[in-house]
Amino acid sequence: MLSEKLKKKPKKGYVNIYWLGGAGFILQSVDVLVVIDPYLSNSCEGKDGSFKRLVPSPISAEKFLPDYVLVSHEHGDHLDILSLPIFAGKASKIIGPGSVMNTCQDLGIDDNNLNKLNRGEIFETEKFSIRTVISDHGEYSPDQIGMIIELEGKCIYYTADTCYKWDLPSIIDVPNNIDVLLVPINGAYGNPNALEATHIASWVNPKCVIPCHYWLFKEHGGNPNDFYILMKEKNPYINVLIAAIGEKVTI
Repeated sequence: MLSEKLKKKPKKGYVNIYWLGGAGFILQSVDVLVVIDPYLSNSCEGKDGSFKRLVPSPISAEKFLPDYVLVSHEHGDHLDILSLPIFAGKASKIIGPGSVMNTCQDLGIDDNNLNKLNRGEIFETEKFSIRTVISDHGEYSPDQIGMIIELEGKCIYYTADTCYKWDLPSIIDVPNNIDVLLVPINGAYGNPNALEATHIASWVNPKCVIPCHYWLFKEHGGNPNDFYILMKEKNPYINVLIAAIGEKVTI
């Protein structure tokens, strides 16, 4: 059980990464527990069976207490309307752009639990920092943010639901020391497909890339093996990790 794994913190100088399925991740250091875009419920499922979970969540919101919940945008598979009030009720700080703050307020979450962070802004504590960058989800979510997270000396770039464009390197300031790139590969709803995600990896040039945003719903699509093969052909020097849901990856 993931809740049991979280009880064993990494040593100083290391970060544990857990994929939650979809676009969700947990980042855990010895001092901080951060969760990114967690979708842990079935709140997106329609009465017609659309957007039904294909795999169970590895953990429920009741089973762990993140210090910070980072939400890139307001879509239901990133902003879980059933889980966020539970986190807020346990004093987790929810961080995201204006659209996320508006949705959280509509859910009755107290402003004391909210921290607005728009594009080009920085949130920093003694233990970790977030610098937000442009993440182009088009009209789907105009204020969505990408995040460059520094924790225990590690640098993690979470692109969020961004499309691929050839001029991304000129409009997004990404440092040259990215340890892990977290990038969608499903090729739907404005996200990059496997080949486009490979281009993003070429530009970012991380030590390791973990693909995400596939197989949570039938509507999402995506194939991690296609991405893996393309990466080995085009970026053989970058480590590709196809994570299992709930698997621990230590960097």
